[in-house]
Amino acid sequence: MTITKVISYFISLAMISVILWAQNQTSLFDSIIPTLPWGIVSLVDLYSGFILIAIWMIYREKNYTSVIWVFFLMILGNLTTAVYVIYCINNSKNDIKKFFLGKNIKSLFKLSNKIKETSLTLTLSPSPSSFTPSSIMI
Repeated sequence: MTITKVISYFISLAMISVILWAQNQTSLFDSIIPTLPWGIVSLVDLYSGFILIAIWMIYREKNYTSVIWVFFLMILGNLTTAVYVIYCINNSKNDIKKFFLGKNIKSLFKLSNKIKETSLTLTLSPSPSSFTPSSIMI
């Protein structure tokens, strides 16, 4: 998780730098990217990823804080994703399940315990007639 945290810090700094540089070059609203075919592809790709990350944020948080995270995700892009990953790593205390599930980790343990309590033993015993030398393909 440490390497993920370092990469996320690097991405955060890189995104802040690039956003500031780009804003000094031209206004966001004066960009020609939406007029280019590959610019449109890039924007669709970018926002598709945002939607997937937003689903994770909403699932993981399950309260009004997810709305704030998603708002900044749509405005600041992957800078928010990198900051959110750092936030999740710090809150998970290096527990990978808690990193991905957040507050939902308790429901995972409840489900796991319920499965253990009601575990079924499934035994398969094929009938001898189902295996013949001619039915085996090599």
